[in-house]
Amino acid sequence: MARVMLEVSLNPDPSKLPGSGTLGDLMNGLAGWGLILAVGIFAFGGAQWALGNATSNMSWAERGKTTVIVAALAALLIGGAAIIINFFFRVGSGLH
Repeated sequence: MARVMLEVSLNPDPSKLPGSGTLGDLMNGLAGWGLILAVGIFAFGGAQWALGNATSNMSWAERGKTTVIVAALAALLIGGAAIIINFFFRVGSGLH
């Protein structure tokens, strides 16, 4: 029995599908909303952290600190999403 290997190639091209421009606009809009939410959460966490320290409530201060860090990391991931995805796509494309 002969074994046949098929060659498959992948060349992502969003312009080949209808609505791809709209989908790109939607993702940009969602990223914008995500950044706006991250700013609001960052401000809330900072206020919570400050209020917790001012009232000697270490539970609030720690939660506020965690909230600030999570909001900053969320903004980092949203801002770097395209770079991260492209990096892993290039690494995956280079596998043989």
